[in-house]
Amino acid sequence: MEKKLRTELEEELHSLLDQMGDNFLFYEEELPRECWVRGILPLQEFDDYLQPKWVRKILPFARNHHFVILGSVPCLQQLLCEMAPRMKSLLWIAPDLTYQEQLENFAEDFYQEYGLAMTLHFLPVGGTFGQMRIPDHRYSEPVNVLDFSDGRHVPVFNPPAGSVWLDMASVYEKERRIKARRLQVRYISLKKMWRETSPS
Repeated sequence: MEKKLRTELEEELHSLLDQMGDNFLFYEEELPRECWVRGILPLQEFDDYLQPKWVRKILPFARNHHFVILGSVPCLQQLLCEMAPRMKSLLWIAPDLTYQEQLENFAEDFYQEYGLAMTLHFLPVGGTFGQMRIPDHRYSEPVNVLDFSDGRHVPVFNPPAGSVWLDMASVYEKERRIKARRLQVRYISLKKMWRETSPS
């Protein structure tokens, strides 16, 4: 039965696929790994959200001059250097103390090169971004929240109206939590972009 369904799906999807590029699936909400549907779908689930190519797809929405960074990815330091000329402030909350010395050296070099003193914090051992509290009074102007964390929770933070929250990992639960808190931010993720541009 599953083999027949897979064959039928392959035939139906064939004409819709990009024959010259990569084709992947993404789910509106997370589908459990053990769900039998995963076994019959003829495409892999997309999981490259944090790769530079895909991070750059949503970076253009970061149009404000104040930045809050949650988490880290290997390409982040390069991206920060590229965006530095238009930054007025930068708060970076790194995921742990593992690379503390390296990031502190980067922060010093960043200041020497661009004249911007970033504020660098680290999650405490065993802590999560959902337990973080970012003081609202730090900001009177809209901010860009570049969220590279892949957990389901968001920090306690109420950024000014007009801020944008770029969920680089495209975690559905984060969008739900941001809406539930009625934050006056524009939430953006690859999944949301694809959902809004896909044919109905």
